[in-house]
Amino acid sequence: MPQRLEENPIIGLAHDRLPDVCQRAESVDFFWHDGDHSPENVRSEFAATEPFVPPGGILCLQDFDGQGVTLDDEVYALIVPQRAPCLRVWRKH
Repeated sequence: MPQRLEENPIIGLAHDRLPDVCQRAESVDFFWHDGDHSPENVRSEFAATEPFVPPGGILCLQDFDGQGVTLDDEVYALIVPQRAPCLRVWRKH
């Protein structure tokens, strides 16, 4: 059974802690990125999270225009592309 992570605060930098958190959770149905918005960091966090996102799962970025970050169109659909200029939301097929 997946661990209820909201009951166990995780302290540290996302790029250090996120892979372990995802493995412990076993599934990431919704991921909201609100950290370092550099394309390198966003790609790193998405790469750590993506293997644990099931079909129908959501990846979100806010305060980011999406430049420098793309996801495979055959795996993800960009569902909030233009209506909100600083929000990107992808759903896994």
